[in-house]
Amino acid sequence: MLDIKKISIDMINFFEVDGKFDKNNRKISFNISFEQLKNIFDIGMQDILFTSDEAMEKTKNIYILCSDGKYYSCLECIFSIHIQHEIVFSSVAVNFIFENTITNKTDIKTKKVTFKSYYIGHSIHSAYIKSYSFNYNYRKKVIIKTYTDENFHIDISIESKNECWYSELKDIIYTIIEIIMLIFGDIPIISDVSIGEEQEIKAYFEMVDKYKAPKKRSNGKEIVGCITEKTLNKDIIKKFERFRSDTKIIFDLYMTTINSEGYKEIKNCNLVQIMEGLYKTLGMPKMELRDILIYYFNNSKSSKKILTRKDKRKVKDPNNTPIFIYKANNHRNYLSHLNLKQNKNAFYKLENIYAYWKLTMCIRLYILEYLSISYEDEKIPKYVKEVDDWAKKNKLRFSARVNS
Repeated sequence: MLDIKKISIDMINFFEVDGKFDKNNRKISFNISFEQLKNIFDIGMQDILFTSDEAMEKTKNIYILCSDGKYYSCLECIFSIHIQHEIVFSSVAVNFIFENTITNKTDIKTKKVTFKSYYIGHSIHSAYIKSYSFNYNYRKKVIIKTYTDENFHIDISIESKNECWYSELKDIIYTIIEIIMLIFGDIPIISDVSIGEEQEIKAYFEMVDKYKAPKKRSNGKEIVGCITEKTLNKDIIKKFERFRSDTKIIFDLYMTTINSEGYKEIKNCNLVQIMEGLYKTLGMPKMELRDILIYYFNNSKSSKKILTRKDKRKVKDPNNTPIFIYKANNHRNYLSHLNLKQNKNAFYKLENIYAYWKLTMCIRLYILEYLSISYEDEKIPKYVKEVDDWAKKNKLRFSARVNS
């Protein structure tokens, strides 16, 4: 928490105020006297009391000089204003903060952007990725730096020979993070975003849900391969970018589903719909959902190993459907047509955790195969054994009985 020394609304004239600033949580609060209101904001009490739009417009961008001697540009702000013996401004929202620069734009020119990320603890991930670099194109270079202190860190930088927009460079980094997620099975925690080199500018903003990693230690059991110049390079990135343009909404839903907290029942509904959506979006032959699910689990030698013998037991329906496929097919509509008497036709209780692990792995393998990203297929039987061992430990009997 920093003390606020001065504020400005025009990037030129700064005024002394008393206040506090929490840059990491993007919280601003400060007090001004009634006399200061006109000088700082060029509004009167009537504007606060009767024309709040005027006050909101005046406080949309706030520039702060703090006790650390640094300037901060706080952009797209919304304040609540309370009148006591002074006028108290408290931020409701601050969308962007740039440390070490004065700007009224949320996009700035730079030659380098770095995302600092980490996995909690001395993570097993460190064995599967090392520091290396490669060219994204003739002007831009990707630099991946890994190191360990109390956590395992992955710093991802994009350097450009020419100045370009921050947004252009950070989009490449997000793409790299998504590829890392496909190979590792979980996303690193993004801790810092730095812009530039000589005068480093730090950016603070709300990370969208699809990039919010759960802040808990990962066991690394879902890692299916190494991240090297063979699995993450300019050709892979270009191919992945084309895939993302075709499946944008669906893949965003996939990222949000696996990275957010929530009931596995809901996540499994989403995952089945994602499998269906990916299939249709990529222009595959028209099939019913049951057959689409069977296609996914038979797509490669590795995906064929995900379902075990007990998953493949036949249900007495007209198609003799494997029980896992039968329940996944019904689970898509389970929440929208909730009928507790039909619960065993969908994934039920602990079956939801069991199914979640198998559905997520199947989707990842499908995308990796589609993008021709190599992975260690011998890891898949080990992963399936981990899931089955968990089922045995928790006395999960994946029943083939269903409700008629």
